[in-house]
Parts: sequence; C-alpha cells; structure tokens
Amino acid sequence: MARSKEQQQMERANKETNTETSRPLTTFQSASFLSRALFLWPYPLLKIGLSRTIQEDDLPDILEPETSAANLKHMDELWKKAQLHSASKHGGQTERLSLHKIIVVDFLKDLWCVHASVHSMCLLKN
Repeated sequence: MARSKEQQQMERANKETNTETSRPLTTFQSASFLSRALFLWPYPLLKIGLSRTIQEDDLPDILEPETSAANLKHMDELWKKAQLHSASKHGGQTERLSLHKIIVVDFLKDLWCVHASVHSMCLLKN
C-alpha cells in the first residue's frame, strides 16, 4: 500500500523530534486558516477510517494545551482567581462560588476574543 506524501512527512517529523510513541503528529498544527475554519484538517484520519479500522497508532498525539494536566491547571487558575475576586468583593469572606458559572464566563470571554480578532481581521482587509 503506497503512503501519501503527508503521511511520509508526518513520519519523518516524528523521527526528527524523537517522540516516544509511534503516533503521527496532529494535522491541526500545520492546517491553514481555511482548513481549520471548514474543519478539513481531520480528513487524513477520516480517510484511513474509510479504508480500514482505525488503530491506536493511527491517532495523533494531542497538543499540550489539550492535555488533562493543562486543563486542570487552567481550571485551578480560574477557581483561585474567582476566590480572590469573591474575597476582595465581600471583605475577606468568600461567597458560595459556582464552577459552572466560572466555566461559562471563561468560555464566553474566549469566544469574544475569537470574535473580536476575526472582526478586526475583516476590518483590516477592507
């Protein structure tokens, strides 16, 4: 079975970076803006899935910001920040905090940043 150029490049990159697993690099890292916007970057993996059953070695390594350790650190920082904000707002006494509210507010802030950056890029093009 002939390998595609993209698979060969991914394998070469894995060998160069000396990764401990034989997993391919994620195509999301090298995907263009259009590929990310139209969700085209996972197609190589989907193509493998059409031809045969996907094996564990076919799945790419996840990026560092997507690991559970990175997410735990982020959630811990959000929680501590909310506790400090609550304590300063209520004179040293902490109110009953809602993790759900903290996560939703963080999501909306991230969404707003993405929306604002896309909007500013559109304005720059015009």
